[in-house]
Amino acid sequence: MLKKENDQFILSLEDIQKELAEEIKKEIDFHILNGIRVQSGSWSRVEIDPSHDPREVNEWVKENLTGSVEYNNGRVWYLSSKRDTTAFLLWWT
Repeated sequence: MLKKENDQFILSLEDIQKELAEEIKKEIDFHILNGIRVQSGSWSRVEIDPSHDPREVNEWVKENLTGSVEYNNGRVWYLSSKRDTTAFLLWWT
């Protein structure tokens, strides 16, 4: 529950735990779903150097790739197209 105290809003420990649990759940679901896609051979997983600016990579993806793309924290990318995967690997790794 959000409480106001001394002109500041404070979350309860329970609310913080719920938010963290939801974030962890989303993270796990993301990796499970994309792991299944990769295992089925329909998607590729590419991990790039974390020093790349995720916004720059995302902009490049929007301009250059045609298939579906999902990513996590700008470091692990999942690509649905083999052609896109090849272009992505050549450019970012």
